[in-house]
Amino acid sequence: YHGFTHGEITENGFIQEWDTFSDISEAVQTIQKGQKLYQKVTGQKFWGGKYCGYARNRFSDESIIKSHFDYWCRHWDADIIKGLDRGEESLELGFFGETVDIPSTIDGSLFSLKKIRYLLTRKYMKALYYCVKYQITLESIIDLLVSRGQILSIQSHTSPIREDKERQSPNIIDDIKNIQYILDYVKKYDIWYATCKEINDYFRIYSAVDLQVQGDAIQLEI
Repeated sequence: YHGFTHGEITENGFIQEWDTFSDISEAVQTIQKGQKLYQKVTGQKFWGGKYCGYARNRFSDESIIKSHFDYWCRHWDADIIKGLDRGEESLELGFFGETVDIPSTIDGSLFSLKKIRYLLTRKYMKALYYCVKYQITLESIIDLLVSRGQILSIQSHTSPIREDKERQSPNIIDDIKNIQYILDYVKKYDIWYATCKEINDYFRIYSAVDLQVQGDAIQLEI
């Protein structure tokens, strides 16, 4: 779930959806409206989602917990890799309330510097800036996360255009070649390709079970 409106266009610019809610009741009611509409159209339910623009206020997390989402992507955790730890991000799975907090770790629009044909594009310049300022590249981020056994969670939008007609980045239309490059790059690793729902289900079981190895026997305690 990524919001009912995604946000509002105001005289002061675009405001992300969760920043438009004045209280917890308005936030929960809007979420419920979005959930019902989606289920009516598709016959499916939302298991989790992400804040629009990672923007949230003092009651946003409570609105997610009260809406009974299994998992949620709350903030842009990859800032830690750039050395911009703001105190809330974590590259590890966790809980807030009963909801699983899944980290976002890879920008789908962060291009590889190996793709010289994109040399004159803004996104290549962004990748070059990251390399110079933070000493990181797309490949080094992936390698670091894999070496630590952490999640490769690619952030991207399905739509290239926002409500205010501005082009939003990242999006799978503009960045499809880059996403394909990422998926090709990680083929050298033995990793689990999973949906957020599958990660959520695994982490809940992992967190609830205590595994004890005694000689040749394995004992599970729940």
